[in-house]
Amino acid sequence: AMRAFYEKNKARFETPETIKVEFLVLTPEALGGATAPTEAELRAFYDQNKARFGADEQRRVSHILIAPEGGDKAAAKARAAELATRLRANPAEFAKAAQQYSKDPGSAANGGDLGVVGRGTMVKPFEDAVFTLKADEISDPVETEFGYHVIRLTELRPAQAKPFDEVKAEITRELAAQAGAKRFAEAADQFTNTVYEQSDSLAPAADKFKLKPQVVDGVTRQGAAGSKELTPRLIEALFAEEALRGKRNTQAIEVAPNTLVSARVLEHRAAAVRSFDEVKPQVEAALRREEASRLAKAAGEARLAELAKSPTDAGFGPVVAISRSNPQGRPPVLVNAVMRPASDKLPATIGTELPGGFYVVSRVLSSKMPGAVNEQARQEQSRALEQITANADDLAYVSGVKQRQKVVVLKPDYQTPASPAVPAAK
Repeated sequence: AMRAFYEKNKARFETPETIKVEFLVLTPEALGGATAPTEAELRAFYDQNKARFGADEQRRVSHILIAPEGGDKAAAKARAAELATRLRANPAEFAKAAQQYSKDPGSAANGGDLGVVGRGTMVKPFEDAVFTLKADEISDPVETEFGYHVIRLTELRPAQAKPFDEVKAEITRELAAQAGAKRFAEAADQFTNTVYEQSDSLAPAADKFKLKPQVVDGVTRQGAAGSKELTPRLIEALFAEEALRGKRNTQAIEVAPNTLVSARVLEHRAAAVRSFDEVKPQVEAALRREEASRLAKAAGEARLAELAKSPTDAGFGPVVAISRSNPQGRPPVLVNAVMRPASDKLPATIGTELPGGFYVVSRVLSSKMPGAVNEQARQEQSRALEQITANADDLAYVSGVKQRQKVVVLKPDYQTPASPAVPAAK
């Protein structure tokens, strides 16, 4: 029986095609540290970028907003001009005047104080006026979409650069990163050329860039568990004819930002069926599972036949109410089965095969329609159905295009080998 099972199911005992791979990983870290920037370079960078290392100029302002009444802008401007003239003669009255006359509800109660502001935070006419005033100066009326503003500059905070010593470490890191990026870009070109020009070995590139080769065995067309460098694109290149049969280096492939990898096949093992003696324990276990599943189904169907002749609730577990949205831990196959009998045919006894060789006999006692659907839930269901329909439309369209254009999808075994000089298409 085991030999017959083995002959019938040989594909289940096939070892997949695998390769043993050697590869090099080029990263900025692998190239080692660069020479630290000199004090002169750090100071030069600081002097050229002082604006980056300080606070922009800020100003504290108060204002009084005079809004046109009945659309009369001329009258509003005249009132604002008269108020500006009066307050220049007595600046101490500005806060009181703002509380009395300003139509800005956010600042009037605070004497017109808007707090500290910087560039880019106010409408342009207002900002232009603010940054032309001197300390304690009161502006002429400034027109914006809100009306006419009388503005007073109450405090001026000039731009201040942080001291060199305070930002020295930050500049050092930035210059080191720039140097590392430049060094990696130069090395990347050389690495790419080396693995291509000397494609029969990774040793020249390893020696030139002081890289340690890494080896991974058991790599399949689906990849290698635990190896983030062996990306799908690199796997595809390794299983191309030139790399697989010719044992040539792959092109240098970017598997992550600032990470280049070139690999080569050390050993190739074709897919093969293991011998009966080698897999005999697995064959026996599989045959036992299959026979046990058959016996379970036969026992379940026999029990189902008994219940058809003499219906009873004896022997069943506790009654439980389930639904598709609340299956109470039951698998979908079982839920769908117990939902199938018509409500006017209940109670009903049904049998269901489950994955793993289980057979379940269920007694469906009653059913009821759901209550009113929550509107939010209904909308979510509607969106989900729309998405499903859209996806189905997309698939149908692509399928139609394939048929009309006679598209052929190549199997992995027949992939066209990629030239090391031309990046493989993604």
